[in-house]
Amino acid sequence: MGVADETVKVMSASIAPVFLISGVGVILSSMTLRYGRIIDRVRGILDTIQQTPNAPNAEFLRKELGYLYKRAVQLRTTIILASTSIFCISLTIA
Repeated sequence: MGVADETVKVMSASIAPVFLISGVGVILSSMTLRYGRIIDRVRGILDTIQQTPNAPNAEFLRKELGYLYKRAVQLRTTIILASTSIFCISLTIA
């Protein structure tokens, strides 16, 4: 019975991180979709600025690019940290 109890403990300790990886993976998927939307918005704004550089709203669009850049940097950092956490969780399984 001692070996079976140890096996159950090891199995339960290995399964819990798998669920955590699954949850972080779903969040990571959502974050990458948001990052893609930011990139698409930046491309659209850049196209608009290139087509009409002297438009009255060009200054507003440049400010929006600054905000989107800050948001993209924060989101990229978050994606890197989430990926790192998945790696660290997988080390606990091993």
